[in-house]
Amino acid sequence: MLSIGDMLSFKYQDARGKSFEYVAYVERIVEEKSSYNVYVPSINKYFFVPFSIAQPLTDSSITTEDLYALAHLAVDTDDRLWFDEIMGRIAKTQ
Repeated sequence: MLSIGDMLSFKYQDARGKSFEYVAYVERIVEEKSSYNVYVPSINKYFFVPFSIAQPLTDSSITTEDLYALAHLAVDTDDRLWFDEIMGRIAKTQ
């Protein structure tokens, strides 16, 4: 099981049948629905993602662009510890 703040990817199909793959981070774990409430920074939307389709991301699959988007989100939420963690990860990629 993933933890709050972990990154994941998931596939989504809209009402017209078009498929998308998103990278998101876990905001909340909703055990009674067996799902994660996730935020997708690239489109500024929230989704419920069932545990069964959530694919955990490894450090190697997270892009620098993803990390910068998360850093901005950490600033917006006034989460200094998370921001420092993300900036440390960005420094390791350069």
